[in-house]
Amino acid sequence: MSLDKIEQWRPLLKKNSTLYKRVKVVMLLLTGLAGGVLIYLSVNLAFLLYSNNSEIQTRAINAAVADSHKIDNMARSVERTVRDITLVTGESEFNENKLIGILSEKRSNVPWRYSISFLSDADSLTVCRRLSISGRTSIQGIMDMRVFGTSDARGGLPSESLAGMKDGWQKVAWNKNDKAVILRYQKRLYTIGSSGEKKIIGVVSARTPLDDFQKSLVYQNLGQYGYRFIVNGDGVMLDHPDKNLVINNFNLLNYARSTYAADNSNNLLHAFKTKTGTSIFEKSIINGQKTIFRFEPVASTGWFMGLALLVDELTVSDGFLKQQWMQLLTAFIIFLVLSGLYFILLSPSSEVFNKRLKQYSWVVSVIFIAGLICIWVIHIARGATSPYEDKCITTFSQIEQYKQEQTDKALQTQSSPPQFIQTGITINSLSVSEPNEMAEVYGTMWQRIPAGVDEKQVGGILFPDQIETKMYESYRMEENGFLVIGWNFCTRLQQDLKSSLYPFDRYNIKIRMCQPKKFESIILVPDIASYKITSPKANPMVSDGFAISGWNVNNTYFNFSEQPDNIDFGRRTLMERPIVKDLALNITVERDWLSSVISMMIPIFIIMVILFSGVYMITHENDSESFSFDANEAVAIGTAFTMFLVVTIQSVRIQVIPLGILYIEKLYFIIYFVMLVNVIFVFAITKQSGFLFTYRHGIFYRYLYWPLYSSMFYLVTLFSFY
Repeated sequence: MSLDKIEQWRPLLKKNSTLYKRVKVVMLLLTGLAGGVLIYLSVNLAFLLYSNNSEIQTRAINAAVADSHKIDNMARSVERTVRDITLVTGESEFNENKLIGILSEKRSNVPWRYSISFLSDADSLTVCRRLSISGRTSIQGIMDMRVFGTSDARGGLPSESLAGMKDGWQKVAWNKNDKAVILRYQKRLYTIGSSGEKKIIGVVSARTPLDDFQKSLVYQNLGQYGYRFIVNGDGVMLDHPDKNLVINNFNLLNYARSTYAADNSNNLLHAFKTKTGTSIFEKSIINGQKTIFRFEPVASTGWFMGLALLVDELTVSDGFLKQQWMQLLTAFIIFLVLSGLYFILLSPSSEVFNKRLKQYSWVVSVIFIAGLICIWVIHIARGATSPYEDKCITTFSQIEQYKQEQTDKALQTQSSPPQFIQTGITINSLSVSEPNEMAEVYGTMWQRIPAGVDEKQVGGILFPDQIETKMYESYRMEENGFLVIGWNFCTRLQQDLKSSLYPFDRYNIKIRMCQPKKFESIILVPDIASYKITSPKANPMVSDGFAISGWNVNNTYFNFSEQPDNIDFGRRTLMERPIVKDLALNITVERDWLSSVISMMIPIFIIMVILFSGVYMITHENDSESFSFDANEAVAIGTAFTMFLVVTIQSVRIQVIPLGILYIEKLYFIIYFVMLVNVIFVFAITKQSGFLFTYRHGIFYRYLYWPLYSSMFYLVTLFSFY
């Protein structure tokens, strides 16, 4: 085929209108298909995020409303019982059976205690004696009903004090004597006096600790990290997983004014003022994580039922979102590439076609390079495994649930009940040796051993993954019924530090701890009360200023590592294989990618530019001879860069333990391929063989260079990080 005919290929294609139309239709269909896929993925992702957010809010609202109704129904049941007691007791002809019937209708699991306080005047004492004599055994024996205060000396209430008392639910707060929040509902008791007038003779009240009241209600499951709380109408905390907030009469409204965003604070204050429900997104007081709080009023008592759901636990996982974003990005790039090709086919002349082809080459190259950078960003932002997927421990309720599960297992297997020892740790410094797959850790750890328990039997900590450990006791004290022992330690631990995504890799440094006596029923649980905040992102288990050279610390958190052993350790009488129950401190780290990009990725770009310069010099029709670039120079450049890449790969493999082929090596393999193709291209130009290499002095390859190889970099990155 002559050069003249080749130059006329496009006009000839246009003359063959049928073929030209078919090519345009195919390109249009492919572009439309790519656009359809792009729209589908975009809508699907948007719907996924919206529906997930809506689902979280709906779940919070439904659970809070249901809990509010349960409390309201229980409260109204108590109100009805107190009302019926006052009616029956105040009748002129007292009917013992009616009162027994009222008390018998109470549910057996309701913890309320009913009492009557009488005045000490004649009419009051008359009713009191009548009630005490007729119901000495029957009434007082039902639900622990107690009648007291029959005279001033025995605690009777003066008329002026009783007159000032209001019917209804009384204001509640932490009671230091009872060490609990005591709920109290009361109603004044009347009778018909000797002169025929209605007269106050006492007060009927129902009383119970709030914790017992909560236990009598069956609530929905809120997941591992959700929790409930109750505040009164003034914002004072009545019930909360962190009992310190209750003991100190923590006021949520004051906290909201000083801490919450203005909109959230205003919404909360308005809800309390108007007694309506509201939802806000704020950080949890317990763990500092983004949480949805739902508040629902309890109509009968004036309280608010609060519910907190951790957003990170219920939202779509980062790993799934990362895949969705990469799919959307790839569909967008394909759509742009196909749209550009179709636009080129619409060129009115050969000159316009060549101009557009050159522009298309650069635009597509920029698109693929931008896409590659986007994948890096997506991986950095969404590539880490969530601590909540790893079942991190951040709340007291998780620990109590774990204790209950282990106790139940002990009962089922008829083994000794477990002894739980609170254990804490803080890391002062940590160094990672990737070639040796080892972490060297320095820090302090402690245990809180209950008083009366033999410390020699239950105390001590062992690192199952240790290579060498040095430990010495640094303090010992008795505090609030516990013996607290602290140790300073230095240990070298074996770790799994194999990598495949260098230099964008992440590791989870796992510090497992267990009780030294292997077959004793002793289980370590985290002493999370020692940490002001338990959010994994706040890194509570490491000291201030903690850093690892070359690494960024993402999260620190506790979890339980539990798996069966595959051996019986010589104990043939074991009915089941021993279960390893370790307490683990996890420190997730990621490599300082910025320095790695500068040291690894920029040289790759420079090499690609130098290789392209050789292609440009030999394909430039006007100046190719003046550049004097031939096969010898191409081979020399390829040889030099090959040696450079071999040395670089060797140095990388010395630093890390590869899990297969490293990501950076895959990029280097592309450069090997580019150098090989460049040498072949130079030989083809020299020998004037091959249409692809000889047409217009190899201009096709020059235009194809950056789109082809940038797309290869993109695809390798996509499949490596997907």
